[in-house]
Amino acid sequence: MAVNPVGFVPLKDNVNPDGFTGRAIAVISGGYFVSIGSQAATVSSGPDSFAGPGDIWIQVQSGTDLPAGVAMHNAASGANVSVIRKAELSMPCDGNVAPGERLQASAAGQFAVSSIGSADNPIVVMNRKVGYALTGASSGGYVDVRLDL
Repeated sequence: MAVNPVGFVPLKDNVNPDGFTGRAIAVISGGYFVSIGSQAATVSSGPDSFAGPGDIWIQVQSGTDLPAGVAMHNAASGANVSVIRKAELSMPCDGNVAPGERLQASAAGQFAVSSIGSADNPIVVMNRKVGYALTGASSGGYVDVRLDL
């Protein structure tokens, strides 16, 4: 499966986007699923102890559980990276996807989505769901995704 050559591809801006900025632990490519890294900053109970993006460490998603969002642009190690959590995006799909299916970050590639399928365990669905398909596509094609993390 090829990586989307243009990286992060928003479809439209009529969705109220929701995102945040953090610092990349390592190089991150735009359009990849990311998660919160293990290098946590120490903050106190007061809001003044939160310095901003430098307190949130971001890494490329590993596996299918607990993605934080999708990187909006390429970022070098130690650079700030913007992460989107709610949007409509065009993303490659790993496996066949039908319109309306619940989607997860693909285990085969951090830049693709795949169907959750008929997982009936609500914990599995809660930990993996990144959104749902607005369109369908065959494996290796592109699907329009309503990202909802």
